[in-house]
Amino acid sequence: PPHNADWMPSCGATAARRPELWRPALHEISAICGADGALLIAQPADLGFIWSEGMDEAAEMMIRTGWHLRNERMQRYAGVVQTGRQIFTESDVFTREELDRHPFNAEFVNPTGFRWYAGLPVAQVGDGMVGLSIERRSKRQPFSKTELAKMTMLGLHLRRAGSIALKFGLARSEGTLDAFEQLNCGALLLDLNGKLVRLNGSAKAQIGDCINVIEGSLHAAHKGADGALQRLIGSVVARGPAHQANAERPAALPRLEGRPVIAYAAPNVGTAGDIFQQAKAIVMLVDPDQHREPGELILHEAFGLTAAETRLALRRNKGEDLHAAAVELGISYETARTALKHVFSKVGVSRQSELTVVLAKLVLR
Repeated sequence: PPHNADWMPSCGATAARRPELWRPALHEISAICGADGALLIAQPADLGFIWSEGMDEAAEMMIRTGWHLRNERMQRYAGVVQTGRQIFTESDVFTREELDRHPFNAEFVNPTGFRWYAGLPVAQVGDGMVGLSIERRSKRQPFSKTELAKMTMLGLHLRRAGSIALKFGLARSEGTLDAFEQLNCGALLLDLNGKLVRLNGSAKAQIGDCINVIEGSLHAAHKGADGALQRLIGSVVARGPAHQANAERPAALPRLEGRPVIAYAAPNVGTAGDIFQQAKAIVMLVDPDQHREPGELILHEAFGLTAAETRLALRRNKGEDLHAAAVELGISYETARTALKHVFSKVGVSRQSELTVVLAKLVLR
């Protein structure tokens, strides 16, 4: 496509519907603005960031050195946005001395060569935000007032695209909740602060029985079980990469009648394009009086799992962490980890929450 502002509305709207297109869209935005790169970056940093072609080396360095979690520019920018300003540059958030000596600039920005930038707000995502950072190398001149005025107009289109992306993210969340509803399984989506975003009908039916929602936070109805539930939730909304979260056992939630409902939780991990996805984690409520596990023969016939893989899959489905399952099965942790990867591959899933859904489907058939 041509590098001109007239293409921006359709470019942003298409990427909002198809998140995998944000990267080429950012490349076009960079070209339109006469820049050397562009990023969509979130604050807090847990929501992630997406970068354009030409910024791979800088992005890799940002992640490797941890500056994506200590982005002083975005932290200061959040304060600027609250004043109502729609665009800012490096001189609006750093003094001349800080541009050279502040650790963020001295240790990351300047070594990568991207000294000049302009930032615009794109979307409010829960209590956080997503902004656009347009980058220019230090060997060139800073952005001029004319260029900044042009970017301000582009910002209008980007905010519309951000609004569309949020709606599509919500639609994907609703689809996840509906899938669990079909399995008679309660499901609740939480944001990065552990606050409730959405829940399905089966989960609503459990409110007042085994769970309560107090000021937007999920709690066990039985006070003695709330500590375990909070640890479980905390493990999946923890700061940093989802795969580094400390594993927590499922929480048993006593209720007025029947056996306790079992709460499972998992990070809501997706592609980089999910930067506009408000839901950080999902909590699943499984009623043991309604759910059974599929037999080993069914798993073997359906997916070709070996006996060892089947036993491991069923133990993980019960909520045992991988270390405990390895001990019970008499195998090393690394062997169990490899076997679990084989299970995921054969079943066609990429994480534990998806495996739980698949196994539940087999029971309902």
